Amino acid sequence: VPKDQFLFHPFGRLFLWLDLINYYICNHIDTYRHPEILYKKGYKMKQFMPKLLIFGITLFMALPAGWSQEFNYASYIQTTLQDIIMAEEQIHSRDQAGVEKCTDGIQLECLVSKYQVSCCYSNISRPISETKKNVIKLWMEALNIDPQLVSLYQQEILVKEGMRPQWIPVQEQLLPHINQELVKYDTIELFIILTGKVESEYIFIATEFEKSISPAQNLLQATASTRAAP
Repeated sequence: VPKDQFLFHPFGRLFLWLDLINYYICNHIDTYRHPEILYKKGYKMKQFMPKLLIFGITLFMALPAGWSQEFNYASYIQTTLQDIIMAEEQIHSRDQAGVEKCTDGIQLECLVSKYQVSCCYSNISRPISETKKNVIKLWMEALNIDPQLVSLYQQEILVKEGMRPQWIPVQEQLLPHINQELVKYDTIELFIILTGKVESEYIFIATEFEKSISPAQNLLQATASTRAAP
């Protein structure tokens, strides 16, 4: 666990709680003192323990849970952009109950729909339009998500699935890693959420990415691991 996140990790909070108990015991119980004094201190200890227990539980639960959780890759469904869009078109044409209509040709998804898609990185980015920012903000408000989080999305990257181009807004903290780890034409796994639609364009946001490893690279790595094995 990184040092700057130790207190936000469940084990970090547990160790802190146990350390507080150890500190109190070491400083309030002295076996070399008179038995009467020891009894009084033991009595105080019994009074203090419930308070310490409550404090420990509060410390464990109160700090932001998000800091202690890793990215949940399993919550994203493996699919394709084409299949997502086709399914959305069928749903919207058959039943409008799951879609919230807005002005200016905007439609909002009323669910948090998470997907994992493979696409080709183009090494092209641009600022997100105000219209897209507005869609993301309205989607967050509709789902009671803090709309201030829209500030995480300032840039979008161009990716391709086959011959189909798609601009996808990405979180600001991902951009340095994208620029450092990816080159043009890399195949990547994007973890995206559908927020809505503006006219004919579906608006996704990317929350994470991974660089895909080709079967040939997998074979080379497996061969190297075999050679390195004792």
